[in-house]
Amino acid sequence: MPHAPYPLAQRFQKHVDKTGDCWLWTGARGPTGYGHLTDQHRTVSAHRVAYELAYGPIPDGLWVCHHCDNPPCVRPDHLFLGTVEMNAQDASAKKRLYLQRKE
Repeated sequence: MPHAPYPLAQRFQKHVDKTGDCWLWTGARGPTGYGHLTDQHRTVSAHRVAYELAYGPIPDGLWVCHHCDNPPCVRPDHLFLGTVEMNAQDASAKKRLYLQRKE
């Protein structure tokens, strides 16, 4: 009989490097640097998993944003909930919002 996979929290923790100020995801990452893992046959963002493990479910329509602006960071106190608009305002205030110009 096949054994059950490790619980999500256990699989998540084995891919977190807590040696620095940011806790870096050492597992798979996408092209933008955000970590991801598989849960119940779907791909989930590592920073969203970190938030949910620390604080509980994420309400519909909200994003998990980074105070530290470091995509592989999964440290819960570096994360906050926001809307798409709030994330864009945060990016703009930090001069990291790049608007594409039509030419």
